[in-house]
Amino acid sequence: MDITASLSVVAGTFGVVMGASPLLQALRAHKRRSSADISMPFLALLWIGGAAW
Repeated sequence: MDITASLSVVAGTFGVVMGASPLLQALRAHKRRSSADISMPFLALLWIGGAAW
């Protein structure tokens, strides 16, 4: 597999993961009954996924 194909797989995977990442924030808000804070895994997925994309 060449570099272009590898990068396209990584970018596609992170696209799907980033699409589902708001669920992490929703679960945190549901557990705490407040949306005052932000889930660190949610932010990490957004940053890493944005960089990969």
